[in-house]
Amino acid sequence: MNSPVNDSGTNSNKKVIFSCTGNINRSAAAHAIALMKGATNVASAGTSQKNAGRIMNKKMRRALDRAGFVEAELPVIRSTPLTAQLLDEYDSVVCMASVHWRNIIRDYGMEYSGKLVMFRQDGLDVPDPHFSKESSAYDEVVTMILANLGRHISL
Repeated sequence: MNSPVNDSGTNSNKKVIFSCTGNINRSAAAHAIALMKGATNVASAGTSQKNAGRIMNKKMRRALDRAGFVEAELPVIRSTPLTAQLLDEYDSVVCMASVHWRNIIRDYGMEYSGKLVMFRQDGLDVPDPHFSKESSAYDEVVTMILANLGRHISL
């Protein structure tokens, strides 16, 4: 299944939820940055329940700090599993990778396909830094988030 490259819009009233696998790195970072930049109507959730309740990964918090978002001032984002109720509540579901797109369609059905959008404008995945041994992988993800976040929320 191909995932279209389209904007989720930047209407400030639009409710946007960022989704990745565990909601402790990519989607949590996008959620935190959006909040710190004054966005409202944003949330994040993971397609896996494995990390439910955990806070953002320490390596990601440090990468955000290096990017100028003071770690001590970061909002506490706890991993939340994605549910049908969240899919219904939000106008746009921003997927960090195509596997999240596919998993949402598989688990919840095609009726949600109109709400799904890839995070990156080029439609490529935001890589999961968890699988890298380099702390620079977290910095690269933060850079990608900063470069693409304005496609999904009003900054």
